Amino acid sequence: MFIDVHAHLYDEKIEDIKKVVLKAKERGVGKIICCGSNLQDSALSVEIANEFEGVYACVGVHPEDVLSYNDEVAKELIKLCKNKKVVGFGEIGLDYYYDKSKKELQKQVFKKQLCLANSLKLPVVIHTREATGDMIEILSKNKSLLGNGGVIHCFNKNLTVAKIFIDLGFHLSIGGALTFPDSKKLKNAVKEIPLEKILLETDCPYMTPVPFRGQINEPKNVVIVAEEIARIKEIPVEEVEKITTENAKRLFNF
Repeated sequence: MFIDVHAHLYDEKIEDIKKVVLKAKERGVGKIICCGSNLQDSALSVEIANEFEGVYACVGVHPEDVLSYNDEVAKELIKLCKNKKVVGFGEIGLDYYYDKSKKELQKQVFKKQLCLANSLKLPVVIHTREATGDMIEILSKNKSLLGNGGVIHCFNKNLTVAKIFIDLGFHLSIGGALTFPDSKKLKNAVKEIPLEKILLETDCPYMTPVPFRGQINEPKNVVIVAEEIARIKEIPVEEVEKITTENAKRLFNF
């Protein structure tokens, strides 16, 4: 069984969730984690997880939605976390790609959500884009909040950065970017990263792997990522399947 640890099944690009989940199961993807990006999407993630066997949820506020975060939202997220299908907190983090004007606010909200996740004893799902330095600084200064583990979602950096995150106790979630022609640094990192620290994801409906670029990404395509990891590491894909599934089950406690 494969596990897709990061998907957005509520996205409007997904026309038929039931069909998508079924196709994933037919490809051997037995579990999918649907991750929220704001309160509304977090609630939808929980709703979808409750409806479908093998689907779980994470809740949190994405850095691009940082203006929506307040104490009332935090209270609602806490309520959602009481649901047995919620297995993690996220995606949360920093994203300076589109808007650098809210850096300080993003940092503040990120720290607040790290505290919240820690109090709830949930692993964190970290989003970081064009913000590696600040991310490493915040995580390094707040190690006491990371006792429940976590994952760096859609990891696409080099081996040096990979080692820093691993030393901080994180797993690295690898997605479709690994199959892109310009992903040499990521390929080199994956070759050296211990398989015990790797998770599989699609970021569905985004980041569609080669050879399906341009199409809507689905959890079934996480198998393509596993096959690419196996090729790079020169090991059987069954080994990638076994170890990454064990990693996900251990981290998310399901």
